[in-house]
Amino acid sequence: MYWLIEPLATVSLLRSADRIERGFREEFLPSFIAGIRIAEAADFDRLAAPELIEEIGRLRDRFVHDTHVEVDTVNIAANFYLDRARRALIASGLDPSSVLGRIPETLEGKAVAEAAAVPAESRHWFLVRSVGHRAAFDYELSEPRHSESPDSLAGFADARQQAPGAVGAQVAPLSKRVSRLVDIARRFQTLKEDAKHQSLRELALLRRAALALDRQLGLGGLVFHIAFGEIAGLLDERADNIRATASRRCDDAARLRKTDSLPSAVSAGNLEAVSAGSTPATHRHGVALGGTRVSGSRMVTARARVICEADAERGNLIASFQDGDVIVAPMINPNWLPYFGRAGGFVSELGGWLSHTAILAREHDVLMIVGVEGLSVIPDGSLVRLHLDGGVELVEEAQALDKTVAA
Repeated sequence: MYWLIEPLATVSLLRSADRIERGFREEFLPSFIAGIRIAEAADFDRLAAPELIEEIGRLRDRFVHDTHVEVDTVNIAANFYLDRARRALIASGLDPSSVLGRIPETLEGKAVAEAAAVPAESRHWFLVRSVGHRAAFDYELSEPRHSESPDSLAGFADARQQAPGAVGAQVAPLSKRVSRLVDIARRFQTLKEDAKHQSLRELALLRRAALALDRQLGLGGLVFHIAFGEIAGLLDERADNIRATASRRCDDAARLRKTDSLPSAVSAGNLEAVSAGSTPATHRHGVALGGTRVSGSRMVTARARVICEADAERGNLIASFQDGDVIVAPMINPNWLPYFGRAGGFVSELGGWLSHTAILAREHDVLMIVGVEGLSVIPDGSLVRLHLDGGVELVEEAQALDKTVAA
């Protein structure tokens, strides 16, 4: 009977798509939004330290055990539906990256589009209200929210006005079964982003409460180096030890930030080199690199703008960027949303089909290739060609090789 389990579970989950989406949008979300609106109006600075600690615990438990359970249900379903649609499209001889790109607009996308339509003097306020609870690295509690660092919102609406809009490639008519799978996969990509977008309001609330406690106890930012289970000890005889431990953790984190990162693929030799205090050797490829294309329907040839790891992690503005450039970086920072409507393509070491930036790229139908090792061989400003099979070609070197062979 075991051979029946997977097919039966698959059929059941496919039949449950409408119920899962309806349950989240029509049952969980209205109640969640009604409660979070009231909570967002709270002034945590008016609470005493014991009350703040109690509220932090309550917010944390609700986010972990209630809100994120709902979000993870959507995430698991979205991954399943996307995988089923990709398999069906490949079996039909069709390209998943092109077909799955035309997804319904996300809440974040709608917010940015609406901000672009309001008068310039109201635009910043509108963005703070609609996406101010988010951050470059949304789930990192110590990361400032956009509402705390207004400069991070610069260019969001302007980029939307410049975006050409995702049109996607023309594809052959789909069978009824494949069309259904594609429709579900598209909807759940948007649902995944919308679930995350709303749930992060609760995480932003938790951050506000933590910052209020940090100010009240004079921790100087150490609150983000204290485990949730240790917070209550700040009010008893353990306080000095907890502060000292938090301070050491803060120092360790600062040292780690200055340490060279490991490559995206780690070998035993890499680990030995790091443990011995040396820098692991970078694996170098020839001029032909490759990865997985997760979005985009057209081959691209353009100038490469190579971004160092530090700038990629911070999401800094890209100097000398020109419309149509290909952004090459260890990771594609979500703060680079303004470039999604302007870039010719993206190439990165990290990323996947359901990463936030991959979904953004499919919204804009911009070519994105992830999982590419050896990016250090691409010079900044060089001409690169991104192929639909995930290949990344250095055009100038390839042309020089062709001339040598011809000679």
